[in-house]
Amino acid sequence: MSFVVAAAALINSVDASTLGITWSDCGAQHATILDLQPTTVETGKTERLTGTGTVDEDVTSAHFTAVATALGVKIASCSGDGTTDLVCKFPLGAGQMAIKAFTFPIPAGEVTVPVDVTTSALLPASLANVDAHIEAVEQNAETILCLDVNIKKALESTAVDCSTAACPDQCECTLDKCADDVNTCLADATCAAGQSCAFACACGDTACGLKCAAANPSSKALPVATCITNNCASEVNVKAVDCSTAACPDQCECTLDKCADAVNNCLADATCAAAQSCAFACACGDSACGLKCAAASPSTLALPVYNCIKQNCDSVVV
Repeated sequence: MSFVVAAAALINSVDASTLGITWSDCGAQHATILDLQPTTVETGKTERLTGTGTVDEDVTSAHFTAVATALGVKIASCSGDGTTDLVCKFPLGAGQMAIKAFTFPIPAGEVTVPVDVTTSALLPASLANVDAHIEAVEQNAETILCLDVNIKKALESTAVDCSTAACPDQCECTLDKCADDVNTCLADATCAAGQSCAFACACGDTACGLKCAAANPSSKALPVATCITNNCASEVNVKAVDCSTAACPDQCECTLDKCADAVNNCLADATCAAAQSCAFACACGDSACGLKCAAASPSTLALPVYNCIKQNCDSVVV
């Protein structure tokens, strides 16, 4: 599993950046890869990655091999017996990987492998997407490691163009307030797909965001969603309401002016938001219509909106 980072020294273009790491276990006979952390590394310095897995037998000796390719062309390979630090150097001054020596025998159970990766801040664009295949065999020539890794320059929040988002204000707020969470998400292919989907959702469309998350499940999406809810939802929900299309524009404008906090809380909830969309279609002073909307989409978040409107905006239309 220590060769996971073999390609890391090959990935980047021009300036210091973030490398996103994805991997899959390809089925060794006596071991399973369970995790590799972190899932991103920064170029231009030395960083440590730690692989963890399990092996079902004692290993008295081993032979490791790794092959890295870019665009289907072999660019590096290295091998060793693991009794000393194994250093793999990569072309074009891209950097190196130092796999720390094992102490044999390795007992059956959990295995932890630290790997120090040094990368240049200036790496060739031709090595922006690298695949690595890593194997190791033990004393009986049976596999104790099989791992496929893809490492590439991660899409970063600075590369996101909010002018193309369906809700530019929320997009800008997200990149400003949640940059670290967004960068972590964008370094993961599944999470990045979910974010691309979410950026196409209309302002305040919670249901759309949840649908994107369901279609692209990733544990890295939750911190982004939490950050957006805590920092950005209130900035865009009221802005998303177009009172010119409301059946009673004056009351609508008054509601957004006098009851913004209550409306934002409601619009952040899919059920309450549905009731508000219904209510904005009610004629001026039509309390029966408003109550019907509330009954059709019951939510505890609707009552504060209703009370605020009664206290502040009924006089606008009556």
